[in-house]
Amino acid sequence: MSLPQPSADFSRTTEAVRVLNTKTAVPDCGIFIPAANIRSLSHSAKSPFRVLKSHATIINAGSTSTGSSFRYQSTPCAQLPNNPGFEFASSFWEDKKPLHQMLEDAYRQNRMSTASAVRHLHSLRIAAPIFGLVWATGTVRAHVDWASCRDGQKDGPVSKSRKIRHFTADHPQSVLSAPYPGPPEQSLDGIFHEWQLDRPCDILQVYHLIRNIDRWTVGKFRERVAHGINDLVEAVVDKNEEFKPWRRVGDLSPVLASVHKENVNTSATVTSSSSLPSPPKTKNKRKRARQ
Repeated sequence: MSLPQPSADFSRTTEAVRVLNTKTAVPDCGIFIPAANIRSLSHSAKSPFRVLKSHATIINAGSTSTGSSFRYQSTPCAQLPNNPGFEFASSFWEDKKPLHQMLEDAYRQNRMSTASAVRHLHSLRIAAPIFGLVWATGTVRAHVDWASCRDGQKDGPVSKSRKIRHFTADHPQSVLSAPYPGPPEQSLDGIFHEWQLDRPCDILQVYHLIRNIDRWTVGKFRERVAHGINDLVEAVVDKNEEFKPWRRVGDLSPVLASVHKENVNTSATVTSSSSLPSPPKTKNKRKRARQ
């Protein structure tokens, strides 16, 4: 998975830059819309992908040499498909590794993938959540990530006729995540519900959860994808609106160098303003020549 470009106002610290300099993540499982189900969006001469790819606004938004052209922006994957076109993921799963001491480690790892997929959908004007599952030694947790406007609302109002949220490009977005707390009678605020796979009833619930994610992927999620892509074509081609790339491009080393320089300057200032005595001057032992 290709990670998203960090926001311009991220914390300018060496540790933040080191973490955000990462460009890819490798989830243990990803659920994508089958290519055959969205072939019409990419492969015909008048498909949305080809119309957008050849539009001047899209061309100026990135380049092939930097890995930021529309072909790269159209998929959340770091490796491009053989046939240029759209790819859309609806869910990512993470299995807790032995080196992870807590489930929260696997959850944070999974969020790298789900947040990237959310940013990918948001860039293409698709209003849809991404589901995540975290597995660990007989337990399963679920969370959902989605794009939100500054006021905390999801992207745009709900259309009464189509029941699909319209994208609002004017509001800056952030990616939020919420745990699945379980049934109302069992849920606790902010606490993950855990399915125990040694219980037959929990095995059945996880099975139905996975089946529902499959149905969502090829059903309503696919509908929202098609609606969003068509909305993007209308916005870019007919209304001359801006396309905003999402993909992680380039290197943050200049920022890291700037942060390092700032740290060095700060250290020098602190040292020079301290009360420590200056080191003694070295005596010149060479005798002066007599006149």
